[in-house]
Amino acid sequence: MKKLVVFFIAVLLLSCNTDNEKDIKYRNIQMSKVVIDTSLLEGVWAENEDDNANFYIKDGAMYTVEDQDVPIKIEVVGDTLITFYSDDMMTKDYIKRLTTDSLILVNTFNDTLKLYKR
Repeated sequence: MKKLVVFFIAVLLLSCNTDNEKDIKYRNIQMSKVVIDTSLLEGVWAENEDDNANFYIKDGAMYTVEDQDVPIKIEVVGDTLITFYSDDMMTKDYIKRLTTDSLILVNTFNDTLKLYKR
């Protein structure tokens, strides 16, 4: 019985932790020393050089081709592109490579997206 009480107290104490996983990951990203030239993100991006655009980035916001009137807030923290779709939905993509004409992103599922500036 004593072991059961100790177990429940331990579970209770662990559940009272105020840091959630999202906050911890965001803090770890903020500590990254990598500096990305965000001006290279500005422009129209497509999945290959011949396709139509997927989105464009202007003045720190992303605009999809389907809904060009609605800006999607983006932020670069260290080597990570954070896209805020709404107050409770965001994505974090690792910027593997960024040049004047190409962008390679890796998402949290380890999928790679290669984009080309148009």
